[in-house]
Amino acid sequence: MLSQRYKPTDINGIVGNKNNINAIQQWILNIENNVKNTKKCLLVSGNAGIGKTLAIDLILKNLKYNIVELNSDDERDKEYIKNNIKPMLQVVKTVFGKKNALVVNDLDCLSDHGFISALIECIKETKIPIICTCNDRYNQAFKTFATYCEDVKFRNPSTNEIYNFINPIYKKEKILISEINAKILIENSNNDIRNTLNNLQFYNHNSEIKLDKDSTQIGIFDMANILLSQTSDFEKKYKTFWLDTDLSPLMIHENYINNTIKSPNNSEENKLKNLDNLFTAADCLSNIDLFESDIEATNWDLMPHIAINCISATSNCHNKAQIKFPTFLGKTSTKSKNKRAIQELSVKFGQYKISNLIFRIEYLNNILITLFESLFNDKTKGKVTKFVVKCLDMGFTKEDIQENIFNLIINCDVYDKYNYKSIESKTKTAIVKGFATIE
Repeated sequence: MLSQRYKPTDINGIVGNKNNINAIQQWILNIENNVKNTKKCLLVSGNAGIGKTLAIDLILKNLKYNIVELNSDDERDKEYIKNNIKPMLQVVKTVFGKKNALVVNDLDCLSDHGFISALIECIKETKIPIICTCNDRYNQAFKTFATYCEDVKFRNPSTNEIYNFINPIYKKEKILISEINAKILIENSNNDIRNTLNNLQFYNHNSEIKLDKDSTQIGIFDMANILLSQTSDFEKKYKTFWLDTDLSPLMIHENYINNTIKSPNNSEENKLKNLDNLFTAADCLSNIDLFESDIEATNWDLMPHIAINCISATSNCHNKAQIKFPTFLGKTSTKSKNKRAIQELSVKFGQYKISNLIFRIEYLNNILITLFESLFNDKTKGKVTKFVVKCLDMGFTKEDIQENIFNLIINCDVYDKYNYKSIESKTKTAIVKGFATIE
């Protein structure tokens, strides 16, 4: 693959972001020289595939650093950080005299709710540079964390910068493409260097493709319409896929069943044909899932194969049914939120040695009943204060009482009266005031 063959091996080979590269180098020198007011952590943000990790790797190697990496597929919970990463942050040099630096990649891929707070503690105590990367600098999860970091924001290189990079490549590879078409290909790849090289290689095998410049930015629903449409040719679908490589497969997965072409004739033969169409699409989507598991290990060469399978999955589809947003994302978000909440509640209650499932089934319902029955049965004047004190003594916050515990129990109608929302407004107001006063 061209993207691997022409991957830069030194800092000068990185396309664009020269000022940001200089800023990273200067920050490291400031750390080494103990320059006053220099923060011990650097947050490098920018779109996926822009070259953040590559730039950091080449800069640190050039400055003779030993790089300790923490990637999205590594263990990254609070306990691991405390027991394994924190001690390492006190070791300035290896036994061979190399300076240590910690690089935490893909902060967006959080696996544990306490990870960010643990990382902040690391920054406060570290004796070595810490560099973190993320795609979305303005993610609310990083709001507090960012105050402890110096900021470097990578931007997509300009069309001319990328063209100057790929010009000698396509000449060396004997790819017949004009300058105009090369620049259109760059812009159609959203000025992503990795995608540009992948598309350039694809163009080399399909030189009859007509490249046209997009006049407008299209939304995800428009993209799904193009991908599912029978009137869109392969080239248009391929180009559309690269506009959002993460959401395109999910949009097809959500909508391919309702949009698979079905014969109006209800004969047995047509029923089998309809099932075969569904099977073909499902098989392609299954291939995408397998490819993506390898891409998580940074095997980006597989991206064009994902694009082709994505398009193949729509070969028997049309765009006549309503296009829906992927429910998978909402379910995943809720599942992750509930998992974190269960873990936190379990730890607060002191149940370290039982599984989350057992805690949820055998403990949570009883906790809910015990707390609210004490409130309902208490007829004394200070009942709300006693209730709040009991909650705090058990380690529960206002948010736990208002929603977390009730939302996480294996629910049935018998527990409805223990729903915070069912309590009379006067009592709810008193509970909120109680938490505000005592906390």
